[in-house]
Formats: sequence, structure tokens, C-alpha cells
Amino acid sequence: MKKSIILPILCGLLLLALFSPSKGEIKFCPTTMQLSGPCGPNPLFECFEAINAKYGASAMTQRCSCKDLPANQHMCQCYIVCQ
Repeated sequence: MKKSIILPILCGLLLLALFSPSKGEIKFCPTTMQLSGPCGPNPLFECFEAINAKYGASAMTQRCSCKDLPANQHMCQCYIVCQ
């Protein structure tokens, strides 16, 4: 009975030893995008969608903001994973 428990534990420890721990936390950097028109009715989601469309889901877009600019423009700022 004890031998049947020891083998899976040893295999599990071997697998854990093969995987190296991550090299630290993910770092997020601000990125901006200037778009036409004013900020819409749901500006945070619209900025999220615009940045996410440009950089992809792997950028893990978060903490977006929208600011109206002159000349019928707006500026989206979101944080994405730094490369």
C-alpha cells in the first residue's frame, strides 16, 4: 500500500522540479490612442475595445480612461502589458 502512494508523490515532485517559477510579476504600462469623435456613452468600454483591437487580448488591457479633445477628437488611455 505504501509503495502505491510513494510513486505518484515522487512523480509529482519530479514534475514540479521541471517547471521553473515565473520571473516576477506582470508589468503594465500606459498607452494612448487618439480617435475621432467625442467620448461615447460608455467611454471606458469603448477605449478598452479600441486598445484591445490594436494590441490583442494578450495585452490584458485594463484601467481605461477617455478625455475629450478639441476638433471632435478624444484620447483613450489604458494600461497594457509591457513588452
